[in-house]
Amino acid sequence: FLKQDLEMGEIETELEHYDGRNYQTAVLYRTLLFPQRSGDIVIDPAHFEAVLRVRNRAQVRSIFDDFFDSYTTATKSLTAPSVTIHVSALPAGKPADFSGGVGQFNISSKISKTELEANEAVTLTVTIQGSGNMKLLKNPAVDWPEGFEVYDPKVTNNFKTTTSGVSGTKTVEYLAIPRAGGTYTIPAVQFAYYD
Repeated sequence: FLKQDLEMGEIETELEHYDGRNYQTAVLYRTLLFPQRSGDIVIDPAHFEAVLRVRNRAQVRSIFDDFFDSYTTATKSLTAPSVTIHVSALPAGKPADFSGGVGQFNISSKISKTELEANEAVTLTVTIQGSGNMKLLKNPAVDWPEGFEVYDPKVTNNFKTTTSGVSGTKTVEYLAIPRAGGTYTIPAVQFAYYD
């Protein structure tokens, strides 16, 4: 798995009824998991120590005990059991430009100018928006015409991570300079993903 821990903030408790008794429960840890292979994957048990504040029970109680309770701390060792997750394989026949994107995405592009002089820079901006394994998306390939000098793209990620996954935008800016005059066509940028 590619693992991404989620920010928990302050731990909050809530009342939960289980097996005939009431308990105060809290979520201590949350993570998003992105499987990197198919098959059965076992997540090992989680072990941790809990330090609890326990009220001392006096043998003889008086009215003042409610105002002057005393507490001790107790340590409890807890284990969350292992879990097996079955990950289905992606279907066969993937397109040649598939780079591992899984989710729901839209792609759009814009160019800074359509008329320019030789040796003048132009910027092609490609934006992928959606939800899924956004952090694993590769930059789409651009098939630049012959005679363009192309620089490394500038990538801006604007992702939001929640318990339902990762969503947002990935913006890739390609800077290129045509070295000779003429009319050029930049082919459509292809982006294949699995929904």
